[in-house]
Amino acid sequence: MVIGTLRALGEHDCKRLLAQSSIGQMGYILLGLGLGLVFLDYNPVFGVIALIGCLYHILNHACFKSLLFFNTGSLLFRTGTRNLDRMGGMIKLMPITAGCAIIGSLSIAGIPPFNGFVSKWLLYQSAILGKPASILYLYAVIAIFMSTVTLAYFMKYLGTAYLGTLPERFQNSPAGSPKSMEIVQILLAAACLVLGIFPAAIILLLLRILQPALGTASAALTQARSALCHGRASPLVRTERQSPP
Repeated sequence: MVIGTLRALGEHDCKRLLAQSSIGQMGYILLGLGLGLVFLDYNPVFGVIALIGCLYHILNHACFKSLLFFNTGSLLFRTGTRNLDRMGGMIKLMPITAGCAIIGSLSIAGIPPFNGFVSKWLLYQSAILGKPASILYLYAVIAIFMSTVTLAYFMKYLGTAYLGTLPERFQNSPAGSPKSMEIVQILLAAACLVLGIFPAAIILLLLRILQPALGTASAALTQARSALCHGRASPLVRTERQSPP
């Protein structure tokens, strides 16, 4: 989470920026998986919340990161370069693409009402409330701080590529992107918005998906704990039987 996000902050190649960002977002997914496994034994409610947050973030990442990669593809198609420093003012040529870039950037940064906020909020809650006064507070603080850094480098992405003065070499370029590019981005942007505003149906679906696995895991943990306790007691029993009266 930390390494991928900080490396993205210094990138000027738009596709490398997204690749480093993907590394950082995997940190959120692994955080949810780890919290779920930790809490499943003694605090199953927050274990379920963490696992749902993990799965929801996988779905969200598929939406907003695909949107942003398609977005950089449109920039590359129109400008012929991936270097953000050689772009600028592209909102004048590509207003639809710029609007989709804004939605994708706010989504990945976890800004409401977009989808990234829902999954990250579930992870924050599980880390902070699942086990009070523990090191998991630190993980929550790191996750929240990395979300602000994510917002910072996507503001750089938006400001460098789409705002400012349009370079002279693009003054006579045709406006917009091919419709096939714009339609895909519009659909993914709509998915980011819908998943952020109406998360209940997806959360219930994920809960039904997790239910069989959670039941099996809970039974296995109970059996393992029972076996462990029995194993620790056995040497004591044998020692007491061998001791003289």
